[in-house]
Amino acid sequence: SLGKLLVHGVAVRPGKPTALGVIGKTPVVCLPGYPVAGLVALYFFVRSGIRKLGSIPEPPVTVLRKRLAAKISSKIGYVNFIRVVFEGDKVRPLTGKAEILSSVAKADGYVLVPEHIEGYDEGQEVEVFLIE
Repeated sequence: SLGKLLVHGVAVRPGKPTALGVIGKTPVVCLPGYPVAGLVALYFFVRSGIRKLGSIPEPPVTVLRKRLAAKISSKIGYVNFIRVVFEGDKVRPLTGKAEILSSVAKADGYVLVPEHIEGYDEGQEVEVFLIE
């Protein structure tokens, strides 16, 4: 055996096929193939892991409370990463699957929908994490 597989599949959408393991003492991360899924996994697992290994503090994140201009649907059992754009004083979820990289380029921020919630209704106030 070359190494040890620690995790294969995470409860994050997009990003489910992420795998984590070690070869000797070297951490290994296998990223999903779709661009958005890969970026989500890179941001939440690789970036955080490198910071922890290097004792580098996490930078402050700007979080705003905004109302939704449209409903967000999500799947129970997964933390859902929903890209959003500002539309006046509200945010609108961007449609697009994990293979559509332009949805990240157009996004002003993202909303994280917890795994125990089916989504948010139009007009509901949510936390928006700014993409900087």
